[in-house]
Amino acid sequence: MSSIDAQFDELQLRDRVWRPIYACLQRASSQVFEGHTDSVESVALGTIDGEAVIVSGSGDGTVRLWRLDGSEPDVFEGHTGIVRSVALGTIDSEAVIVSGSWDRTVRLWRLDGSEPAVAPMDAPTTCSAAGDLVAVGFDRSLAVLQLY
Repeated sequence: MSSIDAQFDELQLRDRVWRPIYACLQRASSQVFEGHTDSVESVALGTIDGEAVIVSGSGDGTVRLWRLDGSEPDVFEGHTGIVRSVALGTIDSEAVIVSGSWDRTVRLWRLDGSEPAVAPMDAPTTCSAAGDLVAVGFDRSLAVLQLY
């Protein structure tokens, strides 16, 4: 098979995969959330008290919690670098937001507006959460932390 034939086959496969997804996206209703002053670098979907929410992290160093009702987002400030990952977690059944940044910190944000817990890292970080567990990636390492 020539390289042109291989490229054509790859394009056909890609088209079969993406065309149905694109068609679904065209039919989906959309809502646009605006407020960051730099590019959105990370998003997470979840629920808080049964309500669907979106958490976003941005190049502007902020983390925002968006509710689908169109109300103004909660804004969490404190990172001094790009927020490259955000996640929703829980502590004692209370929702929290975890963010990782190029400023080499992981921050734990409580929704009551109190100061975040800050964990300095050796390198820029990324994170993900599931319940009360947080996975943190930094440099060439991965750590799993339990929230409490």
